Amino acid sequence: MAGEIESSTARSRYGLVLTALAPVVPEVLGSAFNIWYNATVIEPMLTAALRQRFFDTVVVYNAVVYPVGVYLWLKRIFSFRGLLDRLQPDVGGQTVPLQELTQARRRLIHLPWFAAAICGVAWFLCIPVFTGALLQVQNPLDPRLLWHLPISFCVSGFIAVTHSFFLVELASQWGMFPFFFRDARADSNWNWNSFRSSDCGQHRFAATAGVHCDWQHCERSLARARPDQEGRQTSARHRRRARSVT
Repeated sequence: MAGEIESSTARSRYGLVLTALAPVVPEVLGSAFNIWYNATVIEPMLTAALRQRFFDTVVVYNAVVYPVGVYLWLKRIFSFRGLLDRLQPDVGGQTVPLQELTQARRRLIHLPWFAAAICGVAWFLCIPVFTGALLQVQNPLDPRLLWHLPISFCVSGFIAVTHSFFLVELASQWGMFPFFFRDARADSNWNWNSFRSSDCGQHRFAATAGVHCDWQHCERSLARARPDQEGRQTSARHRRRARSVT
């Protein structure tokens, strides 16, 4: 009992912050790979003019695009703050309008996709921006650059997008789902109140649960249909035998 109370207190205090910070580590990992790849593979192929343009583009791009992504992400995160405060058990049981709660639940379920979309746009937009910036200095470019620039940004983007999706999903399910889905379930096979980060083996999407239920329904239908089909086949054999005797 004491452990559940401590867990609920930790969720109410750190759930929103943990979810907001979940994409930080994937972005650092993607940036680390990108810096390493650019320094070891791309930079040796750049002339002095191309190198200067490349680093100027890095500064401008990071100063414009990433603040926009951070703003959109924090705006979405803090849109849950007021409702999350009202859903706290120690507030006195405030009643939240069902329509407002339903909309918030939908945004929360789609939160990993929102994070992945922001990360994906920020990373994959680098390909046309950097290629176009270098083409303004030298046209045509070394064909190797036209291969390695997309590879650098694609691999970095895949690292950031996939890990951001996974960590945002884990953080939101631990720190926010128990409050938003206290009286309802986003997945009928999952108990959000007993969620732990080590329960990855029990993790299921709602779609997976639906497919499993459909599979079970089909199995039961086949099990019921099989005796009837066997009975019809037996009756047909008896009728054929009766005709042959007569």
